[in-house]
Amino acid sequence: MSATFPGWSERASAFYIGLEADNSKDYWARNRAVYDAEVLAPMQALLDDLSAEFDEGRIFRPNREYWFSSRMTFRDPKSSWSTREERAKACSF
Repeated sequence: MSATFPGWSERASAFYIGLEADNSKDYWARNRAVYDAEVLAPMQALLDDLSAEFDEGRIFRPNREYWFSSRMTFRDPKSSWSTREERAKACSF
């Protein structure tokens, strides 16, 4: 491995252990700097090291948990598209 990839630190491991224990928006906000420095930066260095051999890599953002969103709306199970018959009618030609 190239010398630019430092590996992941104990702080990165502790970040994910903490996230598993407290998967909340508040935990993420408090620990965003740890994620950026200890997880994201080493991952970017790893992808940079491997890009010559495997082409450019991409880092996807962590999954946003919509359950914690204030804009989360629940669909009424009796709304349109809720029954097999309604879906079949809408898709038939």
